[in-house]
Amino acid sequence: MLDSKVYDILDNKIDTMIKEYYSLENKRIQKYPRFYRCFNFVKMPVAIPQEKPILSFKKSLLKSGQISACKPEVFESPRRMDIFKHYIDTGKTYEDDIAYGTYYKKKMPPNLSDDRIVHDIIKHTKFEVVISSSSLLKLVEIQNDLSTSTYIPLTVKQENDYKTLIFDRPLPKEALTKREMNKIVYDLAFKSLCLDWAKRHPISSTSKSHISSPDTEEWDYNNDENLQYNHWTFGEDLNILIRHQSDGELSSQNTTGTADKKVTLVSKLDYQICEEREEVVTPAERAMNWLRSYIGGHSIVMEGRIDLVNNRLVRVDKKQMIDIMGDRWQPIGESELIRQTFLNLQKILEPGQYLLHHKPGDRNFLIYQSIDEQVNQNDSSIIDLHEKYGDNSPYPSDSANCFIPAWKSNEDQVAWTFPIK
Repeated sequence: MLDSKVYDILDNKIDTMIKEYYSLENKRIQKYPRFYRCFNFVKMPVAIPQEKPILSFKKSLLKSGQISACKPEVFESPRRMDIFKHYIDTGKTYEDDIAYGTYYKKKMPPNLSDDRIVHDIIKHTKFEVVISSSSLLKLVEIQNDLSTSTYIPLTVKQENDYKTLIFDRPLPKEALTKREMNKIVYDLAFKSLCLDWAKRHPISSTSKSHISSPDTEEWDYNNDENLQYNHWTFGEDLNILIRHQSDGELSSQNTTGTADKKVTLVSKLDYQICEEREEVVTPAERAMNWLRSYIGGHSIVMEGRIDLVNNRLVRVDKKQMIDIMGDRWQPIGESELIRQTFLNLQKILEPGQYLLHHKPGDRNFLIYQSIDEQVNQNDSSIIDLHEKYGDNSPYPSDSANCFIPAWKSNEDQVAWTFPIK
């Protein structure tokens, strides 16, 4: 369902937060090498293997930081969304923060390649791959939507004859549609609305005794949002260290001896829901919800339906794994893409720093290797990363995707057709 006027909605306050987000990301990008040259590629797998690849949880290694319970009243009735707050932690204190009191703000976690907990873990346990949930989500999104464009910074380290790939979180897109800008901010606004952040608590009773944060560190492993480090495997070939965050908890006070259930909070934007044209969940959204729940220990996905035109939370859909996967769908293609990409990169990459790039419509990942300096300014195979992200705001994108409304008519009627008279 496409209506250019509707999809062009962007509040000035959201535009400001996007610029703040890009300013923070630009500082991160400036720490990477400046120049990269394209030197190889890996193909995305097409065939489904006879033996289904399974990403299997092995054990939890460490939990740090804070988590809070969700406010149950948020899930029960529609309400307006507050976009006047500052949902991105820029290190500044605003007057509005005092007026609103304590509420959740997003603080950017350290890169995995800079995370000292990661480096401590891989000293004692061998991992072929270290990756964050955000990079895994991006790979799953690409599998279901080839129009997705991304750059993922990648560091390869070698100890003796053992090689480890470390994937940092994806770089922000160079260009964003207004829908994508709204999605970034409403994800944070919905999460902040749901969490009782003033009553946050340590996610692990032992986390403080294991972690000390020097005063010079930007990230406080004890008092900032939780980071969890888990050991996963793909058969006998791949040991994977995955870092992820739990958004919140659902309290189980009424059930004796039952632990609080971990929750993933995500928004679903609807531009014409007020006209009873509710958008269907796309294959990419379904696959990413599966991965969020799976990596989170079968966490509950609380999906907030946002009427963006009227800035309202219409309802919250509670989705467990059975609701996400349905009767027939299985994430075989997504799992195989992740496994084959890891195996192929392990074979061809030597120690160094790289960018893994996916171009819209391509069934390959391009690999760019860092170089000391740009030899030829006219060499199209070279990327100047610092110049590419020199601005603190994304380029506006005019491309608009069509979104299919959910089908709610007669079961005997062919979906999205006119009824037979």
